[in-house]
Amino acid sequence: MTNLRSSKIAGPNCVEVSKAASIPRPNGNRKTLSFTQQFMISFTSGCMSGGLSSVVCAPMDIIKTRMQVSGTLPEPMR
Repeated sequence: MTNLRSSKIAGPNCVEVSKAASIPRPNGNRKTLSFTQQFMISFTSGCMSGGLSSVVCAPMDIIKTRMQVSGTLPEPMR
């Protein structure tokens, strides 16, 4: 397994890839996730973050656009 700490882009909180793709158990051992499980976790996380960003950012973008069109924003912000 590749150790992320040895890469040039690693930050101070990086962990080994084998530890990142595993689940801790009460007895201290770690259960390694299969490729399908890793994919589903990544896919679900991506869908949730994309959905959340749409819910949060879209209304603010609509408000900003309407303010720009109506001329209620100060000139430097248009």
